[in-house]
Amino acid sequence: MPRWVIRKIADAINSRGQAIRGSKILILGNAYKKNVDDPREFPAAALMELLREHGAELSYSDPPTRTFPNSRKCGASSST
Repeated sequence: MPRWVIRKIADAINSRGQAIRGSKILILGNAYKKNVDDPREFPAAALMELLREHGAELSYSDPPTRTFPNSRKCGASSST
């Protein structure tokens, strides 16, 4: 599913004459469940890793989740 989402994001960005590489993308809501700060199995983690591989500059915001797990290397910074 993350690759399908990446294609949708790429299509949307490309329709504006831009590319994922160099785009600033904000991911909203990282947690597995609403209002839970448990960082295990974040659904957004795989998506963030793929976006970073495509050259996107990532930030994320999820107030209950202040830090991203150390096991993930998504290269995103918190905007909260």
